[in-house]
Amino acid sequence: MINQALEHVLADIREERRRQELLFKAGKIPFNCADPNVDEGQKLPVLVEELGEVAKAIQDVDYDQVRIELIQLAAVATAWAESLTGQDAEYVSAPRRQTNPK
Repeated sequence: MINQALEHVLADIREERRRQELLFKAGKIPFNCADPNVDEGQKLPVLVEELGEVAKAIQDVDYDQVRIELIQLAAVATAWAESLTGQDAEYVSAPRRQTNPK
């Protein structure tokens, strides 16, 4: 069962993805990380920049901003994962980690 906090976070990530799409369509960002034709070498700096913004918010001890930046980071990662999945691709779940029982 998914808790309410997770539902809110996932809704915020979806909203941020919509915002990113609108920024791209308006020409305010040069490319869309969801585009499978954009090279991964171009996407990585975007993801790293978002991670840097998370780090800065942590250093500033601004946890409201940390949450905002984490949502933006997750949205960029989501867009990149979308590009690897493809619109017409059949959904394939990520491999599950094997647990090492001891």
